[in-house]
Amino acid sequence: MTVTVAAALKKIAVSLLTSEKGRKMIVGIVSTVIVLIALPFMLIAYIFGGTGEEIGVADSWEYVDGYIDEEHKQVLDELYSRFESNDMTDRYTEAKVLTLYYLYAFAADDDFVFRLITCFSDNQSISELAAEVSEMFGVEVNAEEFNQLVEYYSSDDTSEERENNET
Repeated sequence: MTVTVAAALKKIAVSLLTSEKGRKMIVGIVSTVIVLIALPFMLIAYIFGGTGEEIGVADSWEYVDGYIDEEHKQVLDELYSRFESNDMTDRYTEAKVLTLYYLYAFAADDDFVFRLITCFSDNQSISELAAEVSEMFGVEVNAEEFNQLVEYYSSDDTSEERENNET
């Protein structure tokens, strides 16, 4: 019986390998098996892969600043100057995040800088600032999201932010 099964398998293999349709079917089956075996490894490599380099705040600002047009860069420069003249440079990161993430469309308005600065007050929480900006500009500023962005982009050195703003 073993001889009969072996002979039948041999005939099937010969017929599959000698016909073009049979070879395509074998290649398709083998390719599918290889992909199914390799897919979990590719997924693991994708999830845990990467460059292994940490991106710092300065690098993040450089990346963001690379997509800002000249008009908006001038607005950010004016904002920084106003914050500097009012001794509020510690709040500039909040203003920059608001400008770039929530108020980008309003930044070209003539009174934008004035309106944004009036939203800031002493001893103000992020939630209060978000509510004030939402009311002033009519946009929804999610306080939790805004807080996470500010924390991410916050830096102890505001002059570093200024240098990144100018690039």
